[in-house]
Amino acid sequence: RKLGLKFSRSDCWVSVIGGLKLSDAPGCDLPIAISLASTKANKPVRARTCFAAEIGLGGELRALPQMDRRLREAAQFGFSRCICAPMKPPNKKAAGRGKAMPRRMVDGMEVIECADVKQAVRFGLEATSSSSPSSRLAKSPSDAPADDDEDTITDYDDDW
Repeated sequence: RKLGLKFSRSDCWVSVIGGLKLSDAPGCDLPIAISLASTKANKPVRARTCFAAEIGLGGELRALPQMDRRLREAAQFGFSRCICAPMKPPNKKAAGRGKAMPRRMVDGMEVIECADVKQAVRFGLEATSSSSPSSRLAKSPSDAPADDDEDTITDYDDDW
């Protein structure tokens, strides 16, 4: 909802590997939201990027326990970038301007700490031409189409 994505006329299926239950896996919120945004905007997820955070009702990202261990394990699987919730108290000024938290390296992995789901989508999806009608993400819920049944969303860079 915070991205302006409309799924009222869509069937959404989430498939996970055998044995994993989403109720048992904290931090699945952000990866699922990114995959839905990627599909809706027709933009691929950035290569070698993983996501780890829970999403609050207001769209804010919440940190996961044992992030250092999670980052080391992700690096072993070949990921070079992780987009996650702030691992320290958030910088209120940066979050208010919609900027990502400072990037830093942890165990050879670039960590991008984002305050909310909009920032995570912005940094997690590949950039494409803003003239493409199929690559659309809302700047804010008020920028999204008014019709709840409409299956379109607007691009961050578009001036509609």
